[in-house]
Amino acid sequence: MPRPLAPQERRQSRFGSNSAVARQPGPHYGVRGSVRCPRHEWGISQTVSLKTPQYLPWRYMIPRDIVLSTVLAFGERIAERVFLPGLHRAPDRAIADPARIDDLSVFVADVIGHNFILIWMFILAMYVMSIITKRPIKPYATAIIGGGLMIITFIGSVAAWYAMPMPPPK
Repeated sequence: MPRPLAPQERRQSRFGSNSAVARQPGPHYGVRGSVRCPRHEWGISQTVSLKTPQYLPWRYMIPRDIVLSTVLAFGERIAERVFLPGLHRAPDRAIADPARIDDLSVFVADVIGHNFILIWMFILAMYVMSIITKRPIKPYATAIIGGGLMIITFIGSVAAWYAMPMPPPK
């Protein structure tokens, strides 16, 4: 059963009689609340909601997406090198001359040139759709899309690895 409203929570309606008004919700993300809640009565002020915000501001979202996409791109190529040995030396996948194929600079160029750009094509498309439709992006939508792309890329790498000819026995 709802509690009765205190006198300060009642207001005069347009029609002259007192009517009950619903209590205002607590403070929102990043906003210091003016509404009193039980915590304020105990001397604890709440400046940030304990719930995860539904949408993040752009100044937090873009750097976070850059870091997440970098981790996903490098993680996919490292997993490919660990679990699918020799795939990066295949003639159709090599992006450098055979003498430099194992260099770190070639590895970083491969990650940036293939995976990072692939992820950011989709993320930028999501940002453009967000701007055009005036609807914000959910916080983990870009991470889910990037992770899905890297899983699909890894599955393609596994298929290419199994399609490679077997080396002759020694």
